[in-house]
Amino acid sequence: MPGFRHRLIDLARPRIAGLPNADDAAAGAAAEIFVDAALARAPQHFRVAIAVLDCGLWLWCLPAGGLPPRPEGRRWRWARMYGRLPGPFAGLFRLYGGLAALAFFEHPTVTRHLGLTDTRARQATFRAKVPAGD
Repeated sequence: MPGFRHRLIDLARPRIAGLPNADDAAAGAAAEIFVDAALARAPQHFRVAIAVLDCGLWLWCLPAGGLPPRPEGRRWRWARMYGRLPGPFAGLFRLYGGLAALAFFEHPTVTRHLGLTDTRARQATFRAKVPAGD
């Protein structure tokens, strides 16, 4: 089900107007790698719960024709209704969206496009101010 998960990550991640397609694709690919790595390091019971919710969303989306290629339209509204069900279902979209946004906004091409300080430069500045051992 990695293809389904990657499509869900792509749909849940932020979109920035004016970001070149190549940069958007690179940041999106980095977000997929980050989310996969984060979930792979999660405890076993958490991974099982996410897999069950993923399967539930996959089954939920079958009558509508699966996940859409873009976060818009009838099929996307149908998928988002899964997140309005009672219980942990809404958490699935928040999980993927939050992790994907974290990785997306830390990507160098996105920070450059937004005019922000590069992540590595910001970390180096912070580490220079904090004494070792604190």
